[in-house]
Amino acid sequence: MNFYELRIKVKLSQNMDLIEVPYNIGVFINNSMLKTALLKKIHEEKFYKYVYDTFYPMEKDKLYKKDKIYYFRLRSMNIQLLNKMAIAIYNHDYNNIKAIDVDLKVQEVDKINEIYTLKPAIVTIDSKPWLKEKYSVDLLMKRLNDNLEKKLNQIGEECEVVGLGSFINGIEILNKFPMKYRYKSINLLGNKVQIKVNEDKLSQKKALIAVALGLGEKGSSLGAGFCEYK
Repeated sequence: MNFYELRIKVKLSQNMDLIEVPYNIGVFINNSMLKTALLKKIHEEKFYKYVYDTFYPMEKDKLYKKDKIYYFRLRSMNIQLLNKMAIAIYNHDYNNIKAIDVDLKVQEVDKINEIYTLKPAIVTIDSKPWLKEKYSVDLLMKRLNDNLEKKLNQIGEECEVVGLGSFINGIEILNKFPMKYRYKSINLLGNKVQIKVNEDKLSQKKALIAVALGLGEKGSSLGAGFCEYK
């Protein structure tokens, strides 16, 4: 099983607060896609495209510094898309972010035992955030699983896989309180989770999709649900 990853080195032209970074990176990526007619068309289409993480190295004071060099990662299942995005992003300068280097890698995965979110996963129930004080963990697991089934169908997996069972063998919520994303003029809430993955073939595919496209919602616009695995 493979997914694909861009490692993007950037330089900031202004200080940037941690809570602003996810949206700002998303705006930067989206703007780079306006360079070509094909990427602009893809940007305007509503489907699961990619997921990205945050700037590294992280700043202890939660303030990323002007003129300092950072990097972030962008992942997808579509190597053709990432090839085109690598060209568009290289040397792109927008929203106080300038890309100075881009590296594309193929990531091979043999087996996924667990996934854990580096950025909070967003799950909504009737347009409201899932909160452990209000909704059950079973509902959270169902929504995460259903979202991955949609992503599987999008990339051409068989439609009949839907509803055959959850990929989750166990889940732990890692934060005590919901975590905030700044999105335009509002705050969105998410949770960091660690998930034990079932060993069957379909569950492994879903876990790979979570790593490549994000767990939950807003992966392409906020990088929400960016995962690592072991």
